[in-house]
Amino acid sequence: MSTSIPAVDTELNIKHALLLDLTFGANVYYVSSAFKPITFDGNTYTELGSFLQLGEIQEDIKTTNGDIGITLSGVPQENLDAVLDTKVKGGEVIVRRAFFNDDLSLDAGNVV
Repeated sequence: MSTSIPAVDTELNIKHALLLDLTFGANVYYVSSAFKPITFDGNTYTELGSFLQLGEIQEDIKTTNGDIGITLSGVPQENLDAVLDTKVKGGEVIVRRAFFNDDLSLDAGNVV
C-alpha cells in the first residue's frame, strides 16, 4: 500500500540556524550560523553567519564512534586568540538547530 505525500508549499521558507556550545578547557564559547546574536537558554550566541559550517553527521543503528567536522572561518577578532592558543581537539561540542518564526523571532520550543 502506497502513501501519498502532499506537495510542499513553495511559498514556505524555513528559517533556521546552528547553535554551538564549544567547550575548550575551562572556557565555553557560544557561536551560531545566524545573522544576528541569539539568546537561548540564558546564553548569547555570537553570529558567524555563513562562516560556520557543520560536516555531515553519520547516523548508525548501532553505537559507534564517528567523526564530525566543524569549520570555523572568518573568526571574529575578539575570538581569534582563543582559537589559535587553545587545543581544540578533544573539546566538547553541543550542536543545536534553532528554527525561527515567520517574524524571525526565536521560540525556545523550536530548538532541537
